[in-house]
Amino acid sequence: EYKKGYRGVAVVPVPLLADNYAYLILSFATKKCAVVDPADPKLVMYMLTVVRYLTGVEFVLTDILTTHKHWDHAGGNLEFMQHLQNKSDAEITELLDAQLKIYGSAIDNPHACTNFVEDGNVLTVAGGGVTVAVFSSPGHTVGSVMFLLGDALMDSDVPQRLALFTGDCIFCGGCGAMFEVTTVDEVIQTRDLFFSHRMRTHPTNNKMFSADDVLVYVGHEYTERLVAEILRLHERDSGKEETNVELRDYLQTLRAAMRSARMLRSKRQLDEISVSVPFGDNTKSPWSLPACTVPSTLAIEKRTNPLLTVKRAVLEDLREGEFFANKLQTIIYAS
Repeated sequence: EYKKGYRGVAVVPVPLLADNYAYLILSFATKKCAVVDPADPKLVMYMLTVVRYLTGVEFVLTDILTTHKHWDHAGGNLEFMQHLQNKSDAEITELLDAQLKIYGSAIDNPHACTNFVEDGNVLTVAGGGVTVAVFSSPGHTVGSVMFLLGDALMDSDVPQRLALFTGDCIFCGGCGAMFEVTTVDEVIQTRDLFFSHRMRTHPTNNKMFSADDVLVYVGHEYTERLVAEILRLHERDSGKEETNVELRDYLQTLRAAMRSARMLRSKRQLDEISVSVPFGDNTKSPWSLPACTVPSTLAIEKRTNPLLTVKRAVLEDLREGEFFANKLQTIIYAS
């Protein structure tokens, strides 16, 4: 809920395609914004128009952050640049900064990138209002990256949290298909990253945050399906639950996560947006959607996500013998 005079940073999920998410990152202090993985430019720009209407802030899009090269994440980049060059749609062009930057991994080389990034880079986006740390997370694609964002201006009156955008590296309760992973060590590298101090460090001032204050924004709405699959795999061993305290606690956590996900996805959100946004007489409101299960938190994912709950020693043992990505992913989900 927007409060007049707020000068912090806000994240707005934008559901698009079948189950993807793009994310608007709004700096109220600079009146600029960035967006993560805007594969459907028309829908993303419509959502930005809605945000401008509801807040009264004339946000302008200055930056695009691309997590990886797949079309359902990077497929809108070229269209954004074409809007700038051709100025064919005035309603969209007026929302775009003339110096729009498109960031993506130098390894993946996503469509239409103007600025390439690599692990360890720190960026400033949204007109200087947001600082971004870049993390390499190979596996889903060889050049996949994650972005950790913090408020660059750090208003002392605004509670601070961090936002982690994972693309398809991990989802809420699962990990992305390992299409381009080549070694177990790449998976260990990504897993270790989630337990490192880097993942909880504000990219502006290096202040350390708790895992509860790192919000996790994923690339797809897969939560209910993934948690159900993990439960199905582990409940086959339910006889062990009585004697294995660790397994029992894990299953209890998963069941609680499943209840929460089902409750959210069974709701159709008809909030103040549907009342506030003017639609034509013959236009059906598009805002009756199942509620998002994002964001999760780093703390929740450490307790539920199979990539983070699997023992490191289990992965290290897989260094021996021939490498198969499908086998690796099966072991991660079943361990």
